[in-house]
Amino acid sequence: MVHESWIYALAVTKDGKRILSGGEDKRITMWDVETHERIEEWADHTDNIGCIALSPDDRLAASGDWDGKIVIREVKRSGNIKHSIDAGKWVNSLCFSPNGEKLACSAFNEVYVIQVYGVDSGKLVLGPIKGHENWIRCVLWSLDGSKLFSASDDYTIRCWNSETGKSIGKPWTGHTSGVTALSLSPDGTKLASASTDKTIRFWDTHSGKPIEHPLQHEAYLVAVAFSPSGEFVAWHEDIIWKIAYLPGGERVVSCSADKTVRIWDVEKEEQEGTSMVHEGGVYALAVTKDGKRILSGGGDKRITMWDVETHERIEEWADHTGNIWCITLSPDDRLAASGGMGGKIVIREMKESGNIKHSIDAGSSVLSLCFSPNGEKLACGSHFDEVHVIQVYDVDSGKLVFGPIKAHENYIRCVLWSLDGSQLFSASHDFTIRCWNSEIGKSIGEPWIGHTNYVTSLSLSPDGTKLASSSWDKTIRYWDVCSGELIEQPLQHDFLSAVTFSPSGEFIASGGYDRKVSIWRVPWWVESQKQLPEGRRLIESSSPPPAHAAHVTPIPIVTLDQRCPDTARNLNHIRSNFAHDLTGYVVREGEEPITSGSFGDIYKGKLRLDGKSIDVAVKAIRTYSADDGDDAHKTKTFRRELKTWANLDHVNILPLFGTTMNFGRFFAMVCPWLEDGSLTSHLQRRHDSLNSAERASLISDAAAGLQYLHSQSIVHGDLSGSNVLIDGNGRACISDFGLSTLLTKLGGSTYAASSHAAGTLRWTAPELFELQLPDDGENLVPRPLSDVYSFGRIMLQILTGKVPYHYYISEGKVLSAILQGIIPMRPDPPVVTDSQWTFMQRCWMPVGADEPRPRSDEIVEFARQELVAIEKATL
Repeated sequence: MVHESWIYALAVTKDGKRILSGGEDKRITMWDVETHERIEEWADHTDNIGCIALSPDDRLAASGDWDGKIVIREVKRSGNIKHSIDAGKWVNSLCFSPNGEKLACSAFNEVYVIQVYGVDSGKLVLGPIKGHENWIRCVLWSLDGSKLFSASDDYTIRCWNSETGKSIGKPWTGHTSGVTALSLSPDGTKLASASTDKTIRFWDTHSGKPIEHPLQHEAYLVAVAFSPSGEFVAWHEDIIWKIAYLPGGERVVSCSADKTVRIWDVEKEEQEGTSMVHEGGVYALAVTKDGKRILSGGGDKRITMWDVETHERIEEWADHTGNIWCITLSPDDRLAASGGMGGKIVIREMKESGNIKHSIDAGSSVLSLCFSPNGEKLACGSHFDEVHVIQVYDVDSGKLVFGPIKAHENYIRCVLWSLDGSQLFSASHDFTIRCWNSEIGKSIGEPWIGHTNYVTSLSLSPDGTKLASSSWDKTIRYWDVCSGELIEQPLQHDFLSAVTFSPSGEFIASGGYDRKVSIWRVPWWVESQKQLPEGRRLIESSSPPPAHAAHVTPIPIVTLDQRCPDTARNLNHIRSNFAHDLTGYVVREGEEPITSGSFGDIYKGKLRLDGKSIDVAVKAIRTYSADDGDDAHKTKTFRRELKTWANLDHVNILPLFGTTMNFGRFFAMVCPWLEDGSLTSHLQRRHDSLNSAERASLISDAAAGLQYLHSQSIVHGDLSGSNVLIDGNGRACISDFGLSTLLTKLGGSTYAASSHAAGTLRWTAPELFELQLPDDGENLVPRPLSDVYSFGRIMLQILTGKVPYHYYISEGKVLSAILQGIIPMRPDPPVVTDSQWTFMQRCWMPVGADEPRPRSDEIVEFARQELVAIEKATL
């Protein structure tokens, strides 16, 4: 929902159906929450709109501007103005009283004041109330209307008697910079405040005393709001790097680039106590076996020991000269080993105030350490002279036992011993896991293949039979320790940095770039193996999310039931229990399609599955053939083509569940419903908040999906920002491949015509704009190199957040540019780097040029190198 300039004011109706917003364009716009369409627009202000408030019954809307005008209008009467009030200058905040009879405002009348107006009369009934010494950013009524709260740039919050305007008690102090926003808890007993001191603080509304500890942020805060339920919602503010369970499995510890270590209560699904704060990002974590101590380290180059119960700092050791990336404890908790940038391993005695036992030079960087089960050896994954190696040291002597083993082609992020100590497992940025004989350092079998991006973490099940791995390919995968074979379907997630089994082996916890700790039940767990306590009920959803079940509710820790499957498991289950014809199992939601295109109409529906339902997208095909008597042949052709799609299996390809009738003339396709929609809409919403790694991942996802299609001898033919879809984890999935060719067979339209109608012209290769038929009478068929051209446009769109040729509104101008070989204008660095621009230009080379367009495998390699560069910058 787009304004013409900055937006400073926002309000939502109580029924959740309408949004009102305003700002520098001096207009208030009403939007539909579901469709995001503009409903009405009111332009009665002469300066920037700074605040909007709705009456308790949503009948009236009040807005204030920087010129001091307040406008009260009737929402249901097309915004008819009830009152226009001159309140002075700079109206920063408005709030209706709980009974809707009064309107409080903050303004500037030579001094900073609060004023209260009668809503019916528009007359001043109280004020001006003076007391603050700087701008008043927020006014708020108590639930019973007897008090007014105000927040100011003078660093204070104040409470006022709303009948007399007299101050109640002294100013509430605690913030160390301007207070920008207030929010009242649903029960009226607590007040939350936001500040430019980068904290959120909580206050008792009766006493004005601070409660709880402030929440630390990385930047200035200008807004805060309680959820309707008043539940405490929290998660990390940056990437989670490591996770560990405390004994018993009821609490999880995590560390993050947001400079904190946090403990999460699994049952209560909330953070326990205060965050433990470092001076830099925290990349390394370990927990003692008795569950009493936490060790953490990172960008501040220090290891800190914390008390688990009090969260207080116990000791601190500063012997590293670079970022600390790994900490491990010996099985008896007697020794702690740490490593990081600079390549130094420090082994210290825990009970001797961290006395250093050994300091070992292991290379240029050490990213992983692990003690053997008997505590006699220490394995490390390190890097020097561009070689990535495993080395094993004797703990008593500090001497190298064996190695270095040239183990991987890229950074080794994790080393792990088997339970009996006979094997070592390693995980690497070369996308593989390897198994080694720990006595002689020889590889056991071939590398374990399955991940399609960096493997970042490993965890061994308590019985030692299974290995869990996390990856930047946004999956958790399970492996049989003996055979190295994949078991079960991967869990779909976000960029992952950490995974760990619970002490019982019933759950795994994971974390990464989504900043949340997610808890999953392992798929092989037998219910009879353990009776869950009454207090440990699993969160269930009557309508599981289509892409994965990691976000059933917006809370920092989510415990999942195996009955809430992810897309991969849904697809497996459907394939094994249903024919491809899902007619009768799919229920349409609404009579009208959600959207339409040249290929047809897309409906939202429910796929009923074993008493549960899954959100699905139903794509009903339209054709334009004059031959209406050949449906049987076309249906047979349609089914044959779609069977190929149904058998595809790749994380970056939108799965096809099957087909269904009753959505038009032909079979309709049934696919998962991806909530984040198309790449184009995703970038419109989120581009400004995407970091370089997330953008690079989208490019990598699209590249991997395209390479897979080409490996299956499938040409997409119409790749664009509208048919690259984004799931709830931010993963890109390619859809609608081959439909342009298929529809030509079904309907007789040329490719170029259907492409143009679909709005995909901006991504289309110039060689496909052949509006006439070739001599052999066959329509022009897209080739893999045409997809590569379109991929270059996708890459440009991801990096800039804008569609190709965004500066041309007319499609005719776009077509003319493409046919003349005019490529899009280069964005300024650093939006697009030199290497990225050079690669995109290769993708757009004319057919027959001396330098050919890259193959899809070259695209994947380029995307991988981009991720490597980002990772190196992080390290």
